[in-house]
Amino acid sequence: LRSSDQVDVYLFAHGLDYAAALRDFGLVSGRAALPPRWALGIWLSRWYDYAQGDALAVVGEAELEGLPVDVFVLDMNWHTKASWTGYSWDHALFPDPSTLLGALHARGLRVSLNLHDALGVGEWEDAYLDFCTAIGVDPDAPSGGDRVPLDLTSASRLAALDDVVLGPLELQGVDLWWIDWQQGEAAAGTGQDGPLHRMNPTIALART
Repeated sequence: LRSSDQVDVYLFAHGLDYAAALRDFGLVSGRAALPPRWALGIWLSRWYDYAQGDALAVVGEAELEGLPVDVFVLDMNWHTKASWTGYSWDHALFPDPSTLLGALHARGLRVSLNLHDALGVGEWEDAYLDFCTAIGVDPDAPSGGDRVPLDLTSASRLAALDDVVLGPLELQGVDLWWIDWQQGEAAAGTGQDGPLHRMNPTIALART
């Protein structure tokens, strides 16, 4: 995380040996993951109240028109509407998420769900009690009133978010997460509240 009052400077003096410079940079920053081939394909996304049948119909129409699709994205309306942040399926729209995810996988698609983590894990979420247990918080008295706030500086809280809240959805068949903006950058003194500094390492850096 970037501190608002500190600047780290790294100098790589390798002359014309660019490969060595990149190799040493990787030792400092960590090696970048190579994206899978499908991630460079066509992503189908729309902010819309898709119902389960609608999602399959859209993919079917793309197939009929000969339009290639590699990733099907469900924007934030996939989850319950108690908050802008959400981690639980809206069963009024998706009564059987596992069947939907299986049907999309059967067509060769990966599935992504949208996240806005900033408001934390609310007491209405399916995984709320398990999340509180994992981080040692009294579920009847969370510091956020009716939710456990997001804290990007807490490795244990981010690990629990990954394992306890998102993990069951991944077991259902969610392949990847679209971590959208409004990620709690200003919380806990991370220095991430400036307009050019938005960054939430929830997924990528929770274990580093």
